[in-house]
Amino acid sequence: IAVGVGFTVMAARLDGRLLGVGRGERGQLGMGGADREQKEKVKFSSALGDEQLLTLSAGEAHCVALCRSGKVLAFGENRHGQLGSGDFVSSATPKPVPTLQSRPVVSLCCGASYTLARTATGLLWAWGCNEHGQLGLGDLKQRFRPDQVKALRVSRCVHVAAGYRHTLAMSE
Repeated sequence: IAVGVGFTVMAARLDGRLLGVGRGERGQLGMGGADREQKEKVKFSSALGDEQLLTLSAGEAHCVALCRSGKVLAFGENRHGQLGSGDFVSSATPKPVPTLQSRPVVSLCCGASYTLARTATGLLWAWGCNEHGQLGLGDLKQRFRPDQVKALRVSRCVHVAAGYRHTLAMSE
């Protein structure tokens, strides 16, 4: 279960399907296509195809999901590049984050308008809004693709958490 501002997304325990309820005007429910309506009742999304979700994280109006296949999918608002797709186009359809396709991602988390991914090897990737330095990349430039946090290359990242506009990473 992941909660954003006025919406909730969930992964069904048995089959990994995506469910959503609440606000959807920015595509943050992941219902696919042009479906950006508010949902008063929990609704299953058919936009995942055969993908099964393991875990989800939600920001203010975007979500990321880790699938059983290892893919990282992103959907919702993308004004700051928080979907990691290489552009600033929002999407109601969950789409793969290309930079992470060959990376062994084990955890994801979202801040308000940014996203973080941790790999099994302890690398940390960050993208999206960075006006407060929350990406940990040594500058204040936003990223529309995942960028490796170089400060954590030597010491393996073992846990990461995102606040509204700040990040905490724990290393070995």
